[in-house]
Amino acid sequence: MNKLILLLPIKNQKEENKLTFSSNPSLKLRGKTMSNINKHGVNMNNKQIKDLYSIDVQDLSHEAAATISGGALDFSDKKDGKGARLNNLRGSFRSLGSRFNNRASWYEVTGKTDWIVYTGVNFTGRIRRLKAGTKGNLTDPFDNNIASAMPVPNPT
Repeated sequence: MNKLILLLPIKNQKEENKLTFSSNPSLKLRGKTMSNINKHGVNMNNKQIKDLYSIDVQDLSHEAAATISGGALDFSDKKDGKGARLNNLRGSFRSLGSRFNNRASWYEVTGKTDWIVYTGVNFTGRIRRLKAGTKGNLTDPFDNNIASAMPVPNPT
C-alpha cells in the first residue's frame, strides 16, 4: 500500500508549489513524475526550511504517544513484562497472530482507553476488561490464553 506524505506549506507558499510524495516511484504527482521533482522540488538549502525543534516538533516517548492517540495495549509472554513483547496494539485484532496467540502473560494499557481481551480468535470465548492506565500479570483463565483484543469504544 502506498503511503502519501504531504509536506507542510512554508509560510505564504502558493498552492501549485506544494508537492505530495509517494513511496511508489512510478506514481504521478499532480502531473509530475518523480524525475520532475528535482526540477520543481523543495530546495533544501532554502532558508525558509527550519530546524524541526525550532518549530516545536518534539520527540515523544511511547507512553506520551499512546496517551495522545488514545491509548495502546502491550503484551509480554513472560510475567512482569520480561520476555518477548507485542507492543503498541491499536485498533481491533481478531487474532494476535501465531507469535502471540495464547502466549501473553503480562499486559500494559497506556492512555485513556480500556481494552477487552478474548480467549478465542474473532472476539470469542471468555472476556476480560483491561482498564486504562493499568499493567500486570494475567491470571487464569487468561494467562497464556488470549487470542484477540479490541479497545472499548469511547462514548460520543
